[in-house]
Amino acid sequence: MRGRATTGRLSEVLVYATAAMLALVSAAWALRLTRVDWHVPFSYSGDAVAIAAHVKTTLTTGWYEHQPLLGWPAGQIYHDYPLSEDLHLLLIKLLGAVLGDWAVTLNVYFVLGFPLAALTAAYFLRRIGVGRAMTVVGATLFALAPYHFSRGETHLFLASYWVLPPALLVVVRVWRGEPLWSGGTGAGLRLGRWRLDTRALSTGLALVLVATGSTYYAVFTLCLLGIGALVAMFYHRDDRRFLGAAAAGAVLVATLALLMVPDLLYARAHGANQGALFRNQAGSEVYALKLAALLLPVPGHAIRLLADVRTTYDDDFPLPGEFPSLGLVAAAGLLALLVIVVVQVARPASHPSHPGVRLSMLVSLGGLALVALLLSTVGGVSSLISFLTPNVRGWNRMSIVLALLSLAAVGLLLDHAAGRLRARTSRAVAMVTLVAGGTVLIVLGTLDQASPLYRPDHQSVQATFRADADWVGQVEETFGDDAAVFQLPFMSYPESPAVNGVADTDQLRPFLHSDTLRWSGGGIKGRPESAWPSVVAGMPVADAQAAMLDAGFSAVVLDTQALGDDDGGVERAWRALVGAPVVEGADGRYLVFDLRS
Repeated sequence: MRGRATTGRLSEVLVYATAAMLALVSAAWALRLTRVDWHVPFSYSGDAVAIAAHVKTTLTTGWYEHQPLLGWPAGQIYHDYPLSEDLHLLLIKLLGAVLGDWAVTLNVYFVLGFPLAALTAAYFLRRIGVGRAMTVVGATLFALAPYHFSRGETHLFLASYWVLPPALLVVVRVWRGEPLWSGGTGAGLRLGRWRLDTRALSTGLALVLVATGSTYYAVFTLCLLGIGALVAMFYHRDDRRFLGAAAAGAVLVATLALLMVPDLLYARAHGANQGALFRNQAGSEVYALKLAALLLPVPGHAIRLLADVRTTYDDDFPLPGEFPSLGLVAAAGLLALLVIVVVQVARPASHPSHPGVRLSMLVSLGGLALVALLLSTVGGVSSLISFLTPNVRGWNRMSIVLALLSLAAVGLLLDHAAGRLRARTSRAVAMVTLVAGGTVLIVLGTLDQASPLYRPDHQSVQATFRADADWVGQVEETFGDDAAVFQLPFMSYPESPAVNGVADTDQLRPFLHSDTLRWSGGGIKGRPESAWPSVVAGMPVADAQAAMLDAGFSAVVLDTQALGDDDGGVERAWRALVGAPVVEGADGRYLVFDLRS
């Protein structure tokens, strides 16, 4: 008996290890990690630059909230633009203590997200009854979801969706009327006279993980929990289950509120910054989900015909959002779930069903998937939620929730098919067929989901990164380690429109290459001290030079791409005032002038 239990535990460990290893190896192939310089981020544009700045600030100052080298002289203060992804930044801080370099830490953390997603997905799949072989398939494909590659390091915290599956397990338990805070096995945790059993511990940990890992995933979990609580009350007619779900929601809200305490205290001391974050209600539909987009091939598919179909849809139909896609395996699972729900609802009352455990779980997953679609689709419940708060707008990100539910459905259905095959033939034949089919699904699913469109262009990124490092290094040599550099043109930060194709995050790029130089860009908009550079930028160059020198700046750098071909004579005026630039970027984009001339 003991030997059988040991064998079972070893088999479980093998399932998790296999899924994690397959996810890591497949990600290494998809991301072309053999071509990587780990000291250069995989992405060096758009929001990826802001993420890189967060990572560097966390490693150099101890936390991400205040960076004195940006928005100088006031500094960059992120209390005005709160984040709740503290879990990832804490783990990055710990990882950085070992690895040292911020870019290496960023890249390693992103890559680790693939095996971590496989591990937590395997936990979810095993707990809802998916067999071992199909758990490996589902967990691997979940880790390699198109969503993972499309988010990349640009949206690192969203790409780190390994925090989501345990929270979805809590949601599934609520929907099925199962207890959340009792009923676990094992000794649990004893606190004096009180004992928390394993079910309570797993529930609490799952909720804290998702709340500290992503505001979006926490909001999605909260919405699904709330509807699940109503299901518990009116369908299962169980007040205890309703109260258990309400307690879970309270844990989520309390954790999110606790994370905001430092920001609230800062606002109380310095006044609220109303201009830092502005979202309009239309964003809830611009960035909503569309069923067709989920079911169509991933953008930039490796097969040209499939890529063309998706391109036609995204170009010709409105509201492409963030181009969500499930991949063909998960898309089949989603369709199966919706069909199961329709069949279950349409079943005549005179022919009540008595579903087995597997079908019962499929019905629960189908109901969840349907509600998730209704919440996140264009013109869905999310549009109504926007009247309460427009700040949660990227509802297409619900696609990763649907991906897990859909892959779980594929696993349960194929397990059912294998069971029927076993009844007609033999256990060995069924197992061989299941493993062979699972292997084919992993290979084809990976090829389908890992779009070349989202493959990092390592050579181009490395060239641009090193070019920036060169001119910033020259600035350090010319002006000294602690010099302050005024950046033109002024761009408010964050989330201001691009100027001549230059994103607002580009002003953070020089900071990534120096640990001592101070930069005027990157102050959080909405306060007078962060708006001061815009006043100086609008002055005649002679007056601007005097203001910059009075504030302690030694140099001014012009981003000629942001200024554009018709720069209004800005470059010519600075050349006439202080002479030729003392530092020039390799491609001529950046020109650095000595204000002391």
